Amino acid sequence: LNELLEFDGIVLLEWGDVVAQSLGEHLEVRLEPIADDPAARALTLTGNGKSWAGRWARVQSAVARFMMDRKC
Repeated sequence: LNELLEFDGIVLLEWGDVVAQSLGEHLEVRLEPIADDPAARALTLTGNGKSWAGRWARVQSAVARFMMDRKC
């Protein structure tokens, strides 16, 4: 895992909460089922770490067109 995190790219981890404390600053992406619609998923993005404060507006702008419910 450490070798993968050294590169300037994206690493996706299923069950990443198991190693989240070891990741340092990262973007957490959660997909969770929606009770009313078994085919739908709720997407939650969370920036973990100080560096995300300066980038958060860009993240919101990038995903805004995909958002149906803007509770962000």
